[in-house]
Amino acid sequence: MLSDRLHNYIESGRESVASRKMLQVISHIQDLQINCILDIGSWHLKQSCEFLNAFPEAQVHAFEPAPENFKLCKDTHMYMEPAYRNRLKVYNVAIGDNNQAIDFYVIDETQGDYNPGAASMFKFKPGLNGSFNKHNWVQKRVLVNQYRLDDFVTKYINMPVDIMWIDVQGAELFALKGAEKTLKDTKLIFTEVGLQAYYEGQSLKPEIDEYLFKQGFEEIKEAFELNGHEYEGNAVYRRK
Repeated sequence: MLSDRLHNYIESGRESVASRKMLQVISHIQDLQINCILDIGSWHLKQSCEFLNAFPEAQVHAFEPAPENFKLCKDTHMYMEPAYRNRLKVYNVAIGDNNQAIDFYVIDETQGDYNPGAASMFKFKPGLNGSFNKHNWVQKRVLVNQYRLDDFVTKYINMPVDIMWIDVQGAELFALKGAEKTLKDTKLIFTEVGLQAYYEGQSLKPEIDEYLFKQGFEEIKEAFELNGHEYEGNAVYRRK
């Protein structure tokens, strides 16, 4: 049973956000046929590992554009048990609303505090580089390749996407707008959502709500929670 696998994973001490969020919406996914899951903005593959554990028949595709984070993902993938490793692919690309090389901003731990999960296609707004968490995150620019999800799925995955997990630091709406065709098959979306902007140009929850409603989704409101501070939260949307 899915709920048993999730509880066992949490009790093993390996749980991060994904297992907890899945347990919150277990009644909505317990009977779904899940064959393909996307982990967009993976950072460390923890969410991918939890999905592999929860859905033993599913293929998982993880996307991580930041070079150092991608190296961590590849190292983690290399040392997985074959039964997990063979169902997971990891790509060193960003997901957005166009296909091109883009400037991407990673956290330079030699100049400030460590937080690789704050890497984004956007610059921080002045004074909001972690100050709300009493941190000082310093960005440095790198060049990464970005793809529209519709084009990437058609070319490299070539199967319907059942679940999306999205954590792209303010670029959630951009990723979704490049996935309009892919979304037609998607049953559930877990995504971080901005509540107040701390990146320049980032999308916020009302825009994401409106866009996903037009694509046939509704929020599972009881699953919403803050992400440790008032600037962002985690939301879950299901196909209506």
